[in-house]
Amino acid sequence: MDRRQELSARREAMGFTQESLAQKLGVEVSTVGRWERGTLTPQPWRRSRIASELRLSLA
Repeated sequence: MDRRQELSARREAMGFTQESLAQKLGVEVSTVGRWERGTLTPQPWRRSRIASELRLSLA
């Protein structure tokens, strides 16, 4: 499983929709979709917030 699939699976496991995660992170729903499709990579300064919301390690 690659990172984008892991992101999608973890989001779903945590009970977030793309919309609810986008709201928590202060981004557009389309942004979360692009992260999950691999057409966009989260900016480095945003990664810690994503990890925190999804209870993941940055390691």
